[in-house]
Amino acid sequence: MPKSQQTIHNRLKTKSPWYQSIIDPIRGADAKIPDETGVETGTLQLIQKFAVTTNLEGITGFRILSPYINNVPTGLTDPEVGSNYQVINPTSANGSSMQWGAANVSTGVFTNGSSLPFDGVDEMQSVSGGHRIVSAGLYVQPECSTLDDKGEYSMFVIPMDSTATPLYSDYMNFYKSNTIPLNSGKAGNALWYPIDRTMCSFHDFVSPNATAFAQTTDGPSDNASYLWNIGFVTSGCEEGVTFRVTVCINYEFIPLYNVLNILDSSPSPCDAVEVDLVENWVQEMPVTKIVPQSVVSRAPQTVEPQHGETDEGTGFGMFFNVVKEILPFAALLL
Repeated sequence: MPKSQQTIHNRLKTKSPWYQSIIDPIRGADAKIPDETGVETGTLQLIQKFAVTTNLEGITGFRILSPYINNVPTGLTDPEVGSNYQVINPTSANGSSMQWGAANVSTGVFTNGSSLPFDGVDEMQSVSGGHRIVSAGLYVQPECSTLDDKGEYSMFVIPMDSTATPLYSDYMNFYKSNTIPLNSGKAGNALWYPIDRTMCSFHDFVSPNATAFAQTTDGPSDNASYLWNIGFVTSGCEEGVTFRVTVCINYEFIPLYNVLNILDSSPSPCDAVEVDLVENWVQEMPVTKIVPQSVVSRAPQTVEPQHGETDEGTGFGMFFNVVKEILPFAALLL
């Protein structure tokens, strides 16, 4: 892309609330996907923090298995509360026998293949008739001193899949993965991004009778949780190194009940130009990257700019901004 075009696109990116929410989910609350939606919608930001620690082999890991609120039974808790994330089995060894699963919340017994729900899924289901992901991200902060900062960790994103390879080298080499040495002292970030228009559809909650993460040749079946792997794994670390994990997901949902002081629904913005631009911008977006510690530790906030605040009140949305940016170049051609 020529430099002049890149400059225009960079300026337009700062004027897109949806794109700003995608690249910085913690500061992207209250954003919506500006496509055609014939109903008022609400927004919700989920932020949950975890801590995982390397085992005797220096291995640990965490992954979002599905960012969607679902009620797939897992056998670990109430069978209808949902299934969202997994960690690496503490007995995994040598980076070649890693198994994903979860520990029973009551007994502490780890079961390969099991998973746990995010906090607040019951509340989300109680007020929503359908939901979709606006933006989502995983932030990882290693806590180590100069005495135990050997080794590395790899951030990975695997769209619409549940790949669970036992090899660390696979995670390190997945498309758009990023490997970060611990002695860099840097935090890592991995992001969700829209692949096509179907990812921006409102999805109902999964039936509790569905087979967990059932797949067909065309992807997840209609009654299965939508998969989207976002996570990290370590290799060569010292034993006992803690990694702080922050999950941030911004949802847009269709209200189910008219409950005072619970729902703050409003018309969803409709801006086809912004949707088209964002779907092109994310193709070149760094999906996994190193970020400063300050990015991970800052407080959540609503997205800036807000929808409707960047077209100077004309009501033409991103189209106005595009015209405004290209007019000086068009004038040179006249």
